[in-house]
Amino acid sequence: MIKKQGQALVVGAGISGIRSALDLAEAGCRVTLIDAAPHMGGVLSKLEHQFPTDGCGMCRMLPNTDRESCFQGCLRKGLIHENIEVKLLTRLVKVEGEPGNYHATLESPVPIVDPNRCTGCNLCAQVCPVSIDDPFNHGLSRTKAIYLPVPHAVPNIYTIDMNHCTLCGECEQTCPFDAITLPADHRKNFKILVVDDEQIVRESLKDWLEFEGFVVETATSGQGALERLEATPFAMMFLDIKMPGMDGTEVLSRAKEQFPDLVAVMMTAYATVETAVSTMRSGALEYVIKPFDPEKVVSLVKKVFLEQRPDLRESAGIDVGAIVLATGVDYYDPMAGTNTFGYKALADVVTNSELERILSQTGPFNGELKRPSDGRVPQRMAWIQCVGSRQKDFPICSSICCMIALKEAVLVRQRSCGTIETVIYFMDMRCSGKDFEAYRKRAENEYGVILKRARPHSVCPAPVAAASPGTPPESGGLLVVISEDSGKRADEIFDMVVLSVGQRPGKDTNDLAAATGVDLNPFGFLSSPYQDLFLDNGKKAGVFVGGSASGLKEIGESVIYASWASSLALKTIRAAKAAGPGDGPDKEPALPNVLRDVSSEISDIGVVVCQCPLGPDIAQQVAPIVEQDIHVSKMIKIDRICTQAGWDDLVHTLGGTRFNRLLVVACDPLLFIKKKGEIAAAMGLDPAYIEFAEIHRDQPPGPSVRMGLARIRHLARPKTHTPAMVPRVLVVGGGIGGMTAALGVAGAGFEVVLVERSSELGGNLAWLDKNISGNDLQALLKTTRERIGKTPGITVYTHATVDNTRGGPGRYSTVININTESNPDGSNPGSPNPHGPSPKGLREIFHGAVILATGGQAAETKAYGYGTSPVVMTNQEVEIALRSGKLDPETLNAVVMIQCVDSRELRMDARPYCSRICCTSSLKHALELKRANPELDIYVLYREMMTQGVTEAYYKEARDLGVIFIRYTLDKKPEVAFESDQAMVRVNEPILDRILEIQADLVVLATGIVAKGVEPLAGFFKAGVDSYNFFKEADPKWRPVDAVTGGVFACGLALGPRDVEESIASAGAAAMGAVRLLSSSGIASSPVTAAVKQSLCSVCGRCIDACAFGARTLDPDTNRIKIDPIICQGCGACASVCTNSAAYVNNFLDQQMFEIIDAAV
Repeated sequence: MIKKQGQALVVGAGISGIRSALDLAEAGCRVTLIDAAPHMGGVLSKLEHQFPTDGCGMCRMLPNTDRESCFQGCLRKGLIHENIEVKLLTRLVKVEGEPGNYHATLESPVPIVDPNRCTGCNLCAQVCPVSIDDPFNHGLSRTKAIYLPVPHAVPNIYTIDMNHCTLCGECEQTCPFDAITLPADHRKNFKILVVDDEQIVRESLKDWLEFEGFVVETATSGQGALERLEATPFAMMFLDIKMPGMDGTEVLSRAKEQFPDLVAVMMTAYATVETAVSTMRSGALEYVIKPFDPEKVVSLVKKVFLEQRPDLRESAGIDVGAIVLATGVDYYDPMAGTNTFGYKALADVVTNSELERILSQTGPFNGELKRPSDGRVPQRMAWIQCVGSRQKDFPICSSICCMIALKEAVLVRQRSCGTIETVIYFMDMRCSGKDFEAYRKRAENEYGVILKRARPHSVCPAPVAAASPGTPPESGGLLVVISEDSGKRADEIFDMVVLSVGQRPGKDTNDLAAATGVDLNPFGFLSSPYQDLFLDNGKKAGVFVGGSASGLKEIGESVIYASWASSLALKTIRAAKAAGPGDGPDKEPALPNVLRDVSSEISDIGVVVCQCPLGPDIAQQVAPIVEQDIHVSKMIKIDRICTQAGWDDLVHTLGGTRFNRLLVVACDPLLFIKKKGEIAAAMGLDPAYIEFAEIHRDQPPGPSVRMGLARIRHLARPKTHTPAMVPRVLVVGGGIGGMTAALGVAGAGFEVVLVERSSELGGNLAWLDKNISGNDLQALLKTTRERIGKTPGITVYTHATVDNTRGGPGRYSTVININTESNPDGSNPGSPNPHGPSPKGLREIFHGAVILATGGQAAETKAYGYGTSPVVMTNQEVEIALRSGKLDPETLNAVVMIQCVDSRELRMDARPYCSRICCTSSLKHALELKRANPELDIYVLYREMMTQGVTEAYYKEARDLGVIFIRYTLDKKPEVAFESDQAMVRVNEPILDRILEIQADLVVLATGIVAKGVEPLAGFFKAGVDSYNFFKEADPKWRPVDAVTGGVFACGLALGPRDVEESIASAGAAAMGAVRLLSSSGIASSPVTAAVKQSLCSVCGRCIDACAFGARTLDPDTNRIKIDPIICQGCGACASVCTNSAAYVNNFLDQQMFEIIDAAV
């Protein structure tokens, strides 16, 4: 069990919140993880496939060390960690105090379904008379008003949708465990006023709401409404905007003056949406558009009704040292705008999220791809990109939609064996990740996904005669109205249309910002910690933003930003030495200091059988099996251990027993994983000797019980020596990534050795002036260098390189070669060394982890005459020239910028990947030049403008300022010729389909990024590099800064192309990874680790090659295979390749496995 050191609050239990919670928990903090939803997982709980693997690997985020602290199972089912307390249906409403000493107020609904009593038997749902759209399947299927939020989650407690519940009481009466307590019905006390000059509107609303039990009165005019309000207290008012005499806006204003607590909802049919929004700013809660959807209106009223009942909510306060906000995003609703694509009006027009559910095994069609309208398999499908993104009121790119569409199209092609045609309509196909361009090529070339650059205008029902081939005439198709780049119509017929909807700030973002004091960016997202690096206002930060809550990101980036946030939070907690609840007694009973050593005892097994009143007598069926096993000394029957009362009875019964093995037979063992420690404490028994056998009500328990007994009688915890890890981290590379990583590790209380090959710290940041947002990067560099010099525990060696290394994770010994004296007189501010000058020569560094921050560099090129004329420069050269003043925008008449130079091509002398930052750099320079010289003509020649996220807003600004963007293709590349001191650029303009000639004073090449110095270092530390020579991460989504080999991390450009903010974020994530590892110092090894029968081992080395984690080495002194029990993951790869059974995995012995197999059959 990890020692608790401070407490943290993580808001949001999606993938980012889970990552932050695990980071802090593994570092020793007690973590409270909350989410407003009734389930964990956020968006990812509904996704089964992620590119580039097209599978799920979420479980790869689980701890690699101290694995017993966390349930090593599917994270889609839930997160169970000894240091994490999960609270669902919970919101953060107030934060008081200061960093290191916060008091957070949490609010949650009073539980109607008692989680300590509910067993998930489903009887309540069977009798519920109310059917609703299933929120988990986005309304593509139906469920009951009392339902399971996620079909596969554990524990899976039923929840009630009070917006639809009629309080009939059927579920309460049916529940055999008294788990449901419905609230009293107070709807008669909630009076509603409907104001409209149309009788049909008044009467319809009145009938709907009175049917639901509310008291409703009506008024025909604004004056009448004010008179009714004065005479009777109303809780809610529906108010038409456009009425004769006094309009709704004036009524609202006057009503709010007299009755400020009145909840008003505006109704509109003729007025514009802008008018409705303006009335909302005057105090209205919401607006609804006529004609109404009765279900939505009633749901809105019930929501307001419940919010005004304080007896249905409860508050609790917790003391924490830091807070991480990881609330994720919401998605654009295509119905919110003009809805030209017919969403919801046409059943076969779905969003990308809805298609994910259709393709899911737990979806509405059990994983079969069918049209929602008629259940028929589609023959042609279209994806429409940028729905809700890159538009006037939201001018930014959602970053992930292109890759999601590619992934979904590939999945459809795979599922249909290539029989379904898939077409993606796009403006720019933004595949800007390291491996994303390769994925696009596979989608097109291997799977036959069709990409078409065009602008779909609308979707409508197709004429019957125009149905696609193979479509029955009566089934109906969808006509997509399309405009090509040339302006020509190119309409097509499809069976299904998928809308790639953009992301939006989460619905609780404004409330969270108000509660925590975190700023919002111009687009409504929470401000990134990156912005705080440029603030010099003395503000102390203790609330940090992780994941996509700060902006639009794909999964890997969200995980990185989440770990960065947890690194900053941990620094705050450690610095303040917070003494919150986490420093007090644990909620779980502490294990005895000395557990009973039963490893050499003959198995004495106790069997506990859970008896459910709804099922057959399990104990009666298990008894004959137990009686035949000579190792079982007693069987104990306990009623309903899945309830709290039953569990307490179990713990009490087992107290003082002397079994040395325990088998618990129950229907859902995952419910008890976190509680295992209570049994272990009561028995004084190592939790490794406690196992669960899963049984099912509709299957005989015999096989499961026999298998459990066969496994448990052989269980043993191997006696292994686990030396303490060296509490020091080696950081190689002194750019902004390396410096940030060093500060993150030092902030967590560990020593850092920072090695830089050049004479000063800074790396690429030394020649960068500002980023596209205008932030001063030189000021950032200066501040970071100063922090390095002032932070205790950081030792810097400049002019130094890594010579060699030995050892392994937790216990490295690395020799560095210092080529000259480091900072001999202290005069170099870029290479601070608090320990004084370091003499030239070799120096041995002992450390537990290493972070590779070697950076990258601009790729070399000979394209477009570079190197033969001063007219042609690279982006880097332009940056330096503008900063130094050598390039004067006033002297220029025309500039041409050429993107993707030697990039995104499969030639031997080119790079197949997108370098991600080139388009942003060119935009930055174009804007700077245009602002300095508005008369300057600037032409950007591009293949795709990779301006994802907020950078899209700058793309729009550049177009508005007159920068001209011309797209080119690989078969029609620009041509550059030189005339005197100018260049003549010839390029095909695709819309006009003619050659343009541009006489340019300057040609700027975007040459991309290549790796620098990663490969030899990765070899030293048994990590790897990818096909592009960047650091090879263990998993691009779930472990994006880790090597497969434990103890090795990377950040910044060593990982792949990224901008300054992304480099800083990855450095924080790498620092957090190293801290997680070193915080596990002194833990016991897992009972499931590999071992070697030395008498049988021939030292062939096959097992060393097979181990993906670097846990096996050859000891040259003894000529024996050694295994690091901390790093070993117990995967069994070594045992599978061993030719003479010398390699094996503890607790998976041959005899044990044979007995389990015999028991199963």
